[in-house]
Amino acid sequence: MATPEGGSEPVNVNPFLLPPVQAHLAWPLGIPVSLHFHLSTSEQAFARNSEDADLPHFVWHDIAFGDWNEARTVDYDVHLPEVRGL
Repeated sequence: MATPEGGSEPVNVNPFLLPPVQAHLAWPLGIPVSLHFHLSTSEQAFARNSEDADLPHFVWHDIAFGDWNEARTVDYDVHLPEVRGL
């Protein structure tokens, strides 16, 4: 319950819709992390279809967590399957 400014009637507030009071890092700054990238035809996150086997995937290792100057690139020619059922 919260009381709006200038009001006396408390109102219900969903705490998940409010900005965080504090944000804490999940890992210490500078810790090396790896990014695993898998291109997929699936509409679901973290799911891959059998036809994804020929699609690119790669891993970038030793990315320093919190280093906003990190920049890496990769080039691929990707054959995208035809869209069905739209």
